[in-house]
Amino acid sequence: MNYSPFIYAFEQENITITGKGTIDGNRDCEHWWPWKGRTHCGWKPGDVNQEKDRNQLFDMAERGLPVSERIFGEGHYLRPQFIQPYRCKNVLIEDVTLFNSPMWQVHPVLCNNVTVRGLSISSFGPNTDGCDPESCTDVLVENCFFNGGVTVGSEISGGVRKVFAENCKMDSPHLDIAIRVKNNAMRGGLIEKIFARDIDIGEVATAAFSVDFFYEEGEAGKFAPVAHNLEVRNLKTRKAQYALYLRGFDRAPIDGVRVVDCEFNGVSKPDVIENVTGLALHDVKENGRLIGRAQTAKQFGAPT
Repeated sequence: MNYSPFIYAFEQENITITGKGTIDGNRDCEHWWPWKGRTHCGWKPGDVNQEKDRNQLFDMAERGLPVSERIFGEGHYLRPQFIQPYRCKNVLIEDVTLFNSPMWQVHPVLCNNVTVRGLSISSFGPNTDGCDPESCTDVLVENCFFNGGVTVGSEISGGVRKVFAENCKMDSPHLDIAIRVKNNAMRGGLIEKIFARDIDIGEVATAAFSVDFFYEEGEAGKFAPVAHNLEVRNLKTRKAQYALYLRGFDRAPIDGVRVVDCEFNGVSKPDVIENVTGLALHDVKENGRLIGRAQTAKQFGAPT
């Protein structure tokens, strides 16, 4: 129970937000964003931030405290989402321009049949993700412009499966990772059947394709993250530090990664591949050199 999202719907059916207009969340480095605690946006040591409340919320969930008793809002520092349909069915959000959001911008939760189409979203603030479907079924996101790549995780409370990303174009020195899967032992959970194809990347700051179990808390947790059956096909990049950045745990390796018909150019660092089983590379080039046909993680120097 927190500050309400700017546009909110609970247990509604057949709802839409459409039109060519712009919705401005009026955030800036004096409002909402400093609560993240980042020094480059107005925050300085001694100012309030979200860390205490965020930890308290995690503890409430761990103890099974009823949601109705998880009270935040005034006097607390958890930022609200921008647009949030919650437990809704048949949701259409189309052609709108969004910017200046306190946090996540389009955040359907526990929804069925969601279409997000033709949006233009500017998201340069902390955690201002473009679209975060959470615990949803049958979601279509198409013909949208986001200041970001495609990420699966880090919130994995119920598992993520059957995600398809295709026909995407990305190009920015400020984009950290193009196709990113992230998890850790604090959150655990299952990630499976993630497929990306026909991805055109100009420049990316760090990696073209990353699966990483060391996000935030890393191994400091009691759960075993799971990621298997992941495929990237026909991805091309012109500049990146890493083509592949894959890091599993000794006790929980990443399993079943396929990289097919990909061309990684402008790569400046060797691939990072740790604790990966069943890695298959088919017709993959790095800096013009063919690096694999059905090669395995062991052949790439991963820990045995």
